[in-house]
Formats: sequence, C-alpha cells, structure tokens
Amino acid sequence: MKPTQPQAVTLANLGDGAALEQFQAAFDEVLRNVADINTDPEQRRSVALTVSIVPNEQREIGEMQIKVSTKLAGTKPVKTTVFIVRHAGQVIAVEQNPKQLALGMDLPSNIRSIAGGKE
Repeated sequence: MKPTQPQAVTLANLGDGAALEQFQAAFDEVLRNVADINTDPEQRRSVALTVSIVPNEQREIGEMQIKVSTKLAGTKPVKTTVFIVRHAGQVIAVEQNPKQLALGMDLPSNIRSIAGGKE
C-alpha cells in the first residue's frame, strides 16, 4: 500500500474551509456597512484575518486559531436641540419648545371659527 501524499494547509482549506467562510461573512458585513446611508462614507472599514499557531515542545504539532474581525464605520451623529424644563417636580429635556403653541391646539375661547365668511 502506497502512503498518501500529505495535503499542505492553504487559505482555501484552512479549518476545513472555515477561514474563508468567516472572512466572507465579515466582508459581507463590511459591504452592508458601506451601503448604509447612516454611516460616514469617508470612514475606513476593514476585515482582519488572524491565524495564530502554538507549537508543542517537540514542534511536531501546532494548535491553530483562526480569528476574523471587522472594523466598521459608526453611524453619523444626529443633532437636535433640547429645552431643559421642570415638569412634575422633575427636570427633563424636551425637543419642542414648551413656550411655543403647537399647531392643532385648541383655539382660545375668545376666538371663534367662521364658516363660509359667516358667524
């Protein structure tokens, strides 16, 4: 019986293909982040594939660890103005000016609506 030819480890067969699968999943995540309009279009994104090897004392066997990580762009900041007010004994922040009448509020009692120009 002939001995079988050893198959050298490559990126394609590393971890029975797990390294490539993990890389592809991370790369897809980066592409979704690039396409997201809520992220900074100029911020750099990256995918890192790290392969670590820890050999045994005789250097005949090595434990390998495959790690894929991403660096994504954060979301764009959203600016708003808040008004600091007291309500029910608490200090709260609100986005609408509490001193300004809101559209659609009930009319004061001394104002009457006119239909068709007649009272």
